[in-house]
Amino acid sequence: MARPTAGLLQDLRRLIAETRQDVAREVNSALALLYWRTGRRIREDILDEKRAQYGEQIVATLSQQLSAEFGPGWSRYNLARMIRFAEELEGTLPIFRLPGIRQPAAISLSLEG
Repeated sequence: MARPTAGLLQDLRRLIAETRQDVAREVNSALALLYWRTGRRIREDILDEKRAQYGEQIVATLSQQLSAEFGPGWSRYNLARMIRFAEELEGTLPIFRLPGIRQPAAISLSLEG
């Protein structure tokens, strides 16, 4: 059996490692965007409907429903963290890494003056 040259093997290893990093970066960016949008949407519903006193109950119910459908990552604790994430970014426009463009995973631009 012929053996690949050291250069070929090294290049393929580098390509595989770079692709793995790119995939992980894309997944992280997509999850950050999902968590921000989830927190923002829950927060909008609770605040716009003036249902803040029921917020904990709403989060608990959503947690049960989402966990049943999508798994354990949707606990009350995690949903509360998503809401907090959205609160921290209020008044900003989050920009997450776009596919194929090398840039930081998440930055924000102020929407104020």
